[in-house]
Amino acid sequence: MREISEFERDIRMLEAELRKLERDYNMFFAGRLPKPPWDERKRVELLVRKYDRAPLTSFAERFRFQTLQSRYAAFVDLWDRGLRAKEEGRPGPFLKPARPEKGAGDGAKPADRVVHVATVADPIKESGRSRSFTSASSTPGARRVKRRSRSTGSCSSCGRRC
Repeated sequence: MREISEFERDIRMLEAELRKLERDYNMFFAGRLPKPPWDERKRVELLVRKYDRAPLTSFAERFRFQTLQSRYAAFVDLWDRGLRAKEEGRPGPFLKPARPEKGAGDGAKPADRVVHVATVADPIKESGRSRSFTSASSTPGARRVKRRSRSTGSCSSCGRRC
């Protein structure tokens, strides 16, 4: 049986500690832990620093370590932003803002949204078309609107310039 090198043992331990640290931070932000897991974070940081300064001979070892190092750095950034937001009393990356109730009647009408955007080349010449478009789009039964192709200038439904 093959003996495991010190690097392999430390990398496996780093992977396990990183998973445990992620779980502990998730529990902290969910309110299940009273304080952040500073001790575990310090342990992981020491392992990362140890191999960050050591020369790694194999490309596979370097790749594996750098993957874990970048994952740890991304987590540290996320956790720090979450802690800062929690201290400031605002929702952070772990707390999503509450969604308003659907039946609450917040005053927003369904008609206050963009349904269609049309381009007009010459508003003076095409003023009749724009009026017919707005009257057709405001009626509930209107479904089809003639659109002109930008490249040929012809209508999509009849092929002529209308």
